[in-house]
Amino acid sequence: MRRKTAQAIAEMTSEVLGYGVLVTDEDGVIIGCSEVARVGKLHAPSLPVLASGMPNLTSKEEAQTMGVKPGYTAPIMLSGRVAGTVSIAGLPRDVERYGRLVKRQAEVLLMEQAFLERRLRRQWAVQELAESIMLYRPEDGGGEALLQRGQDLGFDLGGCRIAVVLNVRSPEDRPSAGGENAFREMVLNR
Repeated sequence: MRRKTAQAIAEMTSEVLGYGVLVTDEDGVIIGCSEVARVGKLHAPSLPVLASGMPNLTSKEEAQTMGVKPGYTAPIMLSGRVAGTVSIAGLPRDVERYGRLVKRQAEVLLMEQAFLERRLRRQWAVQELAESIMLYRPEDGGGEALLQRGQDLGFDLGGCRIAVVLNVRSPEDRPSAGGENAFREMVLNR
């Protein structure tokens, strides 16, 4: 999880709920917190949650021995693995339900972020493939590798092709806010 995302989750959630919120990475280190001074410190209650993948309540007594605040800590799951934790400070019985909500929010944000990153990596790979095809010279070799890269990306480069250059415009033949780019991307993907 990115620190910027973790910090945004902690700040926005804390502001709405009125409780302290922190987010840790997979090692239990705080990467986002409504109390910015705590960022970079180890969050002891997260360690058993990271190991078990199960939420945990920290009582006032336990919190005092660990040097933290009482509250609820839950794992953030991504692709079947624990990617970090989210913790809400407060009386465990008061903040547990909020903790479950924030956990879900963090997981949805992470899934969306991962999806967008995969999509962007694919776009870069397709662009790189197109550039490689344009620069390809049979006398330099590497044709099999180029064919394999195309196949890995879902393109059959084995057949005879003719290059066509298009200037793609929106259906209304005028630029629109995001419409032209969306239409151009759709046409190019086809």
